[in-house]
Amino acid sequence: MESEGMSVEEQRTWAYGICAVFGLLGYLAMLLARRSPEGIAETAYVAPMSIAIAGSVIAGIVANIVIGMRSDDAGTDVRDDQLYRQGEYAGHWVLVAGAIGALILAVREVDWFWISQTIYLAFVGSAIVSSVVRIAGYRRGFAPW
Repeated sequence: MESEGMSVEEQRTWAYGICAVFGLLGYLAMLLARRSPEGIAETAYVAPMSIAIAGSVIAGIVANIVIGMRSDDAGTDVRDDQLYRQGEYAGHWVLVAGAIGALILAVREVDWFWISQTIYLAFVGSAIVSSVVRIAGYRRGFAPW
């Protein structure tokens, strides 16, 4: 991630997206390594999910501290605020879709494993979509609605 020419907020957006992706990949690696012979739904997932979530949050905090220490930027501007808002709106819809999916699974009394996975993927998907939309706005511009 080359910081030359990137605003602090763009660097933070990259860090947020990267932490989300690596958190998901780490979780999948831990989950598959522990896969139960009875099937994936029987796999102990709480500890790997907790580790992935905590790891992503801690990595994000450390990344933001490092980015802040390396920066002499004065802060956000109107464009940063608009891009942030636009990214959050896009990510919000992924989160809503995941919540609806988890609700449907709960109503159908599907195993907790699948409900948990749906909720986790909704949060990760929201972070990734939000980051992609914001980065696209930084790189290609955007049309405020």
